[in-house]
Amino acid sequence: MKTLKLNSSSLSIEAVKELKKKASSEQEHRRYFAIELLLKKEERSTIVRILDLGVNTLNQWITKVNQKGLESLKTQAGRGSKPLKSLNFLHVFL
Repeated sequence: MKTLKLNSSSLSIEAVKELKKKASSEQEHRRYFAIELLLKKEERSTIVRILDLGVNTLNQWITKVNQKGLESLKTQAGRGSKPLKSLNFLHVFL
């Protein structure tokens, strides 16, 4: 399997740390932490073990960062129909 490389020329550890602080979810925080560890030259096997990830997941994150930058690791807004706020209307049908 080909090992993907992080294009770190345009990335800084400080920028990743700042985004990690502002992460809106634990998943987002883990993504930034993985990239931070890669920038610190940590072994992939160590990152996968520490964060309990699959190698393919880490490779997907690297691909996203290489193609679209750090912002691409942010959690995207949900898709599909939104949950109902109240089920009180069900009494009409019952």
